[in-house]
Amino acid sequence: MRIHGGGSRNNDIKSFRLYARGQYDFENRFNYQFFAGAEDKAENKPLDTFNRLLMRTNGNLRDYLNDIAAHRLMEPAYAGSQRSKAMHHMINGEYWGLVYLRDRFDRFHIRYNYGVHEDNVVMIQGPYGENHPGRVEEGYPEDFVLYLDMYRHAVDNDLSDPDHYAGMTEKLDIMSYIDFNVVFIYLGNVDWYGSRHFRLWRARDTGEGPYEDGRWRYLVWDFDEAGLKRNLEYDLLYNAISPEGGGEPPYDFGGADRTALLRNLLENQEFYHLFLNRFADLMNTTFNKDHVRSVVQQEYDRIAYMIPFHEDRWAYPLTTRNSADDFIEYGNRRPEIQRQHIIDNFDLQDDYVLKLDASGDRHGSITVNTITVEPGVEGAGDELYPWHGHYFTGIPVTLEAEPEPGFEFSHWEGVDGSEAEKRRITIDPEEDTALKAVFIPDGEERFPDPCQLANTDCRFGYWSPDTSVAVYPDNMAFVYMEEENGGPQTPVAGFTEGGYNQQLGTRINGLGENGLAMVNAPSGDDEEMYPENRLGGVLFALDTRTDDNYELSWTGGTVQPGTGIYSWRLQYRIGDEGEFRDVTDENGNPVQYEAESEAGHELEQTVRLPDDMHDRPYVQLLWRYGLSDDEVQPDTLEADKLRLDNIHFRSVTNGDRDDKPERVKLHQNYPNPFNDITTIQFDIPEQQQVRIDVYDVTGRHVQTLLDRVMDPGNHTVYFRARELASGVLLYRLRTESYQQTRTMMLVQ
Repeated sequence: MRIHGGGSRNNDIKSFRLYARGQYDFENRFNYQFFAGAEDKAENKPLDTFNRLLMRTNGNLRDYLNDIAAHRLMEPAYAGSQRSKAMHHMINGEYWGLVYLRDRFDRFHIRYNYGVHEDNVVMIQGPYGENHPGRVEEGYPEDFVLYLDMYRHAVDNDLSDPDHYAGMTEKLDIMSYIDFNVVFIYLGNVDWYGSRHFRLWRARDTGEGPYEDGRWRYLVWDFDEAGLKRNLEYDLLYNAISPEGGGEPPYDFGGADRTALLRNLLENQEFYHLFLNRFADLMNTTFNKDHVRSVVQQEYDRIAYMIPFHEDRWAYPLTTRNSADDFIEYGNRRPEIQRQHIIDNFDLQDDYVLKLDASGDRHGSITVNTITVEPGVEGAGDELYPWHGHYFTGIPVTLEAEPEPGFEFSHWEGVDGSEAEKRRITIDPEEDTALKAVFIPDGEERFPDPCQLANTDCRFGYWSPDTSVAVYPDNMAFVYMEEENGGPQTPVAGFTEGGYNQQLGTRINGLGENGLAMVNAPSGDDEEMYPENRLGGVLFALDTRTDDNYELSWTGGTVQPGTGIYSWRLQYRIGDEGEFRDVTDENGNPVQYEAESEAGHELEQTVRLPDDMHDRPYVQLLWRYGLSDDEVQPDTLEADKLRLDNIHFRSVTNGDRDDKPERVKLHQNYPNPFNDITTIQFDIPEQQQVRIDVYDVTGRHVQTLLDRVMDPGNHTVYFRARELASGVLLYRLRTESYQQTRTMMLVQ
């Protein structure tokens, strides 16, 4: 651990760097998912490996909120922002206040986030111009010539020439560069000066990975000035494109070489249009005033209960309600001010409102320039369409309609002539404009046929061992995998068939009223063959076009124990093509049943269907039978024979789920006593941070079941106690203003 920072080192409360050392762990790694939901950029896999981390305090301004909220707002951008997790910390047993665990930008960050080997990383802090060497932080001093090659290409060539600009795109990630400028300018991080709070990085030697292309990309940090009310009307764009490198005091850039790269790129029409459209895209989404308000409020609420403890320790608050309100006001007023800055600096005529609609939220989506208006897009309201955004006259906007599985694009309403039938169009209106993408069912037949939730009782609970070969349950099918003993990510190879009363080999058995069972095993010569050791899973197809919400209940069980590492893992996909995704519980964990050592064990589970499964003509659920982990490949493998039964889709009425509880409440677990998994339910009346922990009777912490911001409503978490001895356990719920503890009995 080392002290971190520049001027902030003089503060009483310090920032620290955390290093994984070989003397503590031979891997030199922190193997833990510190940031919930974080994924690496190269493969979109959960990010749970780190070499170095920061424990950052409040910088020179002594306020924690602005930098944290700014980085949350930057997450959809390509500017390489820092993730964060609030925590208390102790030094030598003494309470030392609040800090945030943050990403540390170095070669190991690039390795684990972008898939570039740490010895192949070049990273330079704050370079500008030709004569300022910046600081080569990762790599060798002579690597600076790689930056000079990119910079000289920009300033020594006429980038209005398409060929010269094409050469530039091979040296610089254009989207990363644009977003780097936009986040500093829009958020008003005025102590940027064109040379501070950023790093450039690239792979020294090119390779096959998506980030091994040798292009420069940006990382940014230290946004303590972001969202401050005093910076609301400051025109940082003027400084960033000033030919003299001056700009508006007191934050002028101080030299033309600090603005040369952006000025030269803006000479190219393609870049010019992309820069202004991307600026507008981000203002319409992640910098939308409603999204800013939501993010700032969430980050304030997350640490509000910590304020008194921190203030008692240091005699000043870690943030104030005024800080949050000022940032929210900045978010409300900045869009109009920023649009006027853009119009003035680029001599544009005006801006206009673009209204987009679709024939159905789940029928298809519309991409506007660089953003797709789809569920989850930042800044959209409860109703995704119609969607509104501001764009600039004289700057063409590109729209593309993308149908969802089961639909096809028909035409645009509001577009004349043959252009109306094109999925991709370019518009350049001079006034407010409204367009609608119309999607229609594609009429294709799919296998298996979907069960229509709107008018059918969709369920499975019986399968006879005497059923004929190649016959499947209604709306269901059985599949096999491309590899033997596959795991959660193994691709599905196709449908499989065989007898349902086989006693040897790889097989699917009908169990009558107990459903069906699967097992992978060496096959005998006299059996009707399933693909040996390549089962697979159970598909269930649904038509979810209904106004109701649905939950799914199902039972998994162990018929014959094996090595104990097989599972049913619940996954889904929209349509009948593409990869399957995990259905997750409220903790974000995959919903699955793992084999037990006891024959006859069973577990019933209930889960809410993922939001993006709703209102679809065709979706597939997959109970994937296979290894519970892709990395598990034991020397001796005996597959567990697992049972699947009691599949039932049930409509969830508003009365069941949507009534907000009147108060926070922690319910008694069930079953209780329990011998493996137990269910814990709790209610919260409003959105807030919720933490649930399990302790033994001595007060020793056993497990954290939940630690996240939760929406109002009734919630469920599961506690698995396979490795624990019998005895009494305590489980505690804690929010910002309430806590409750209950007991439960584990019987092994």
